[in-house]
Amino acid sequence: MKGKMLTLSLMIMGIILISPVTLSEDNAFCMAKTFDNNYFIRDDKKFDYIIGSDRLPHFRVLFWVPKESVNITPYTPYNIKTNVSDHGPIEEWIVADSDTYVNDMKLIYVFVPKRFILLCGFDFWEYVYIRYDS
Repeated sequence: MKGKMLTLSLMIMGIILISPVTLSEDNAFCMAKTFDNNYFIRDDKKFDYIIGSDRLPHFRVLFWVPKESVNITPYTPYNIKTNVSDHGPIEEWIVADSDTYVNDMKLIYVFVPKRFILLCGFDFWEYVYIRYDS
């Protein structure tokens, strides 16, 4: 029971500390990154959350990728454990298309398990990268 209360407390603190992302053409393109010959851009706000049907926050990392990107897979170049819950390792985490486009880029989300955030802290987004095919 203590573990559930601690988890709930940390999630509530996260909700208070994080404001939802506002997407606009003004803040869409900053911090260009390249890794493994894939080009993506992190949004000005690196992550946000949505409240799911279970009434809990679901955190997601935001990336801008070329419109023609397919087979988008999250990964981490660091030697850290990502299989921390029923969601499996990072390669099995959910990637969602937002249907938001700016110029020739589209916005995608990588949903991140709450346990991963608890283990890594609110810099968790720094450990999440993506691969894709063009």
